[in-house]
Amino acid sequence: MAISLPSSIEIMPLSKNNLKQAARIYAQGLLMETPPGSTEPLDELVEALELHLQIALQEEEKRIIWLAIKNNVVKGLLDFFHRSSELVIRFICAIPPRQGIGSLLLYHLAQYGLRHQIGLITATVSSLDVRAQQFYFTHLGFQRAASRFDEMGLELFLAEVSPHALIGVIKEIDEK
Repeated sequence: MAISLPSSIEIMPLSKNNLKQAARIYAQGLLMETPPGSTEPLDELVEALELHLQIALQEEEKRIIWLAIKNNVVKGLLDFFHRSSELVIRFICAIPPRQGIGSLLLYHLAQYGLRHQIGLITATVSSLDVRAQQFYFTHLGFQRAASRFDEMGLELFLAEVSPHALIGVIKEIDEK
């Protein structure tokens, strides 16, 4: 069964053609984090992230960036690493939020995980970011596996889920 929400969204890899739009979505997502992932003004952040994404396109390691696109407009972004038996989410965002775009990106990530025989999908979640905690732990069934403190003293949670379990949760959401 294919997920049916949201409709008419395509998941595509980052390309040179959509760098600017992807950078803008990335920047908006960083500014929505708690605490904000950046203190730069939006336009400056977009410019810096466009360069960051251009470099990511040239990297040889297993870093992958997917975009959720509707009517040729980037609506979401998923940045992750494929490391041996684990997929590590670096960043995910959707604009507008709460439209199912993030869930759709993670559904595709879970399918990718199954195809590549991946046992675990992980993400780091700030203890201050209630929105992100709700997305991972409440909405998508990730489990809190560990916690650590960053260099600023902020507690970070390691969230993890198997691709199979994630697909099951998202299918349940889709059927409601």
